[in-house]
Amino acid sequence: MVFLYKLRTELNMDLKRFIKNIAVLTLVLAGISSGETGRGGYAGSFLRMGLGARALASGGGSAVFFGDGSVAYYNPAGIVFVSTRRATASLASLSLDRSISFVGYAQSLAPNGVRNAGFGIGWIGAGINNIDGRDTNGEHTDTYSASENCFYFSFAHSITPRIAFGITAKILSYNFPHLSDDGTVSAKGLGFDFGIMAVPLPNLFAGIVIKDINSRYSWNTQSIWEKGTQKTDKFPLSVNAGAGMSLYNNLITVYLNYEKINYMSGTVSFGTELFPADKFALRAGLYRSNITFGAGFYWNVDKFNAGIDYAFVSDPVGPDNQHVVSVTFMF
Repeated sequence: MVFLYKLRTELNMDLKRFIKNIAVLTLVLAGISSGETGRGGYAGSFLRMGLGARALASGGGSAVFFGDGSVAYYNPAGIVFVSTRRATASLASLSLDRSISFVGYAQSLAPNGVRNAGFGIGWIGAGINNIDGRDTNGEHTDTYSASENCFYFSFAHSITPRIAFGITAKILSYNFPHLSDDGTVSAKGLGFDFGIMAVPLPNLFAGIVIKDINSRYSWNTQSIWEKGTQKTDKFPLSVNAGAGMSLYNNLITVYLNYEKINYMSGTVSFGTELFPADKFALRAGLYRSNITFGAGFYWNVDKFNAGIDYAFVSDPVGPDNQHVVSVTFMF
């Protein structure tokens, strides 16, 4: 019986080395651990990839991004400052049959006519398909897949009219379908994000968010294999601090973000969004070490506004670059 080794959907790791090691999963499921180094060498890497075409094209978003339904991902506190209800669906296509999908909704609440709270819900999913399973003799046995999912709920509340805090609760799961005789091998977990955002001036934003508090996968293969075990894979804690400024009556917005993930070096990202026309946007930036750029087009449909955004994100590790498309409705 063949089991794949090191199948974690480590979306940012050394991909060539990942594929070469795929055939040895027996060792991993007897005691799953992550020996890789780099940004993708730890559990939950799909939650550290960035989200949504608009944010990614603008330098990967920041702790102050609240332009669409992905606001809770970047900083749950930003939901308070969302002026309309926003729903976003996004699909990112990566190399080697990998993908990241997202559906999210966010809206502020104004019980007394003043926005002082908000909530958001969403789903983030990552998957990899067409994994070539082989036995110890190198013979092909089957084709496998794996998926990770995060369902979240966020709530935000203002401390003052210009300062808000927010918290996100995340339900996590990791699934290996048809990996054992009994079916799917899976792990589950729970994690939290906490953020603060301030608007000291109408066109100036600052924020900080701590991500993946207590986030982890808990594995138990004792009921599946004779030498199965229990294992916990903790997500590295990350801190993002960012600022943004809108200029020329919101024609240009610039973003700056500093990110520090446990066990990794800190990185700086920056980018800009420009509206050369009323319904058209151009974006560019640097997300960690990746060049990003993209565009967006918006239109009115009856009582709501809609938009489609595209982002290109260079990949210095994988054989192909990342392409992201998002659709957003504002009403």
